[in-house]
Amino acid sequence: MASHSSPQSSLRLFLLFFATIFQLATSIFVKCSDSNFTRNSTYQSNRNQLLSNLSSAGWHTGFSFQTLGKDPDQVFGRALCLGSYNSSVCQTCLLNAVEAIKTNCLLSLRAGLWYDGCFLRYSDTNSITSDEDSWSPILYNTAKISNPDTFEEVYSNLMGSLADRAANSTNLFKVDTAKFTESITLYGLVQCIRDISPDDCYTCLQQYIGQFQANEGDKQGGVMLGFQCYMRYEIYQFFNLSLIDATPKGY
Repeated sequence: MASHSSPQSSLRLFLLFFATIFQLATSIFVKCSDSNFTRNSTYQSNRNQLLSNLSSAGWHTGFSFQTLGKDPDQVFGRALCLGSYNSSVCQTCLLNAVEAIKTNCLLSLRAGLWYDGCFLRYSDTNSITSDEDSWSPILYNTAKISNPDTFEEVYSNLMGSLADRAANSTNLFKVDTAKFTESITLYGLVQCIRDISPDDCYTCLQQYIGQFQANEGDKQGGVMLGFQCYMRYEIYQFFNLSLIDATPKGY
């Protein structure tokens, strides 16, 4: 797995939100390649059909990898929904993601897009480029946490444990909670693209967790996402607590 870019070179996106109203549903993050394909080409037809296939297949289990066509017009694609999504929400998310990626990356040879809590990617190769690997948008709550030293320890223990457990799980997804104070609980979620290795999953998550802590570690919540993995923490509940000890049905 290629190394991620430094925090300074990562794409920074700052969102002001409040715990009671923040929704990732308002967020679309897209990475389009500089290389383009020819309009009305076989590659474009394969791309469009592949995206439709991914949205149709991905919501059943929360993940799908597919390929279509033959070289030089072969297209590879992946669709992923967060493990906190049920199949109905996943289906809607992926359908919206298909339209969004075609609109935002009209003729791009490769593209990746996070829409709500789902990820869609297509490419002319079955591997990610270094440019794609370094794409890691960061979102954070501008409100700062009290007692940052104590929070840093709670954050590190919770998110580090989640990274280890997710990398060793069948669906590369884990959620859990940890007490910060008597009245404040920290909620964490991590997930990797399901067809990467456990080692690559763990490495990606640890890099994201460390980068966020080093740069925005005093924030009350945040998200970091990319082509290989996703992490989020908040001081409010944003997933069903039953997921802590159970894998989502069908996922």
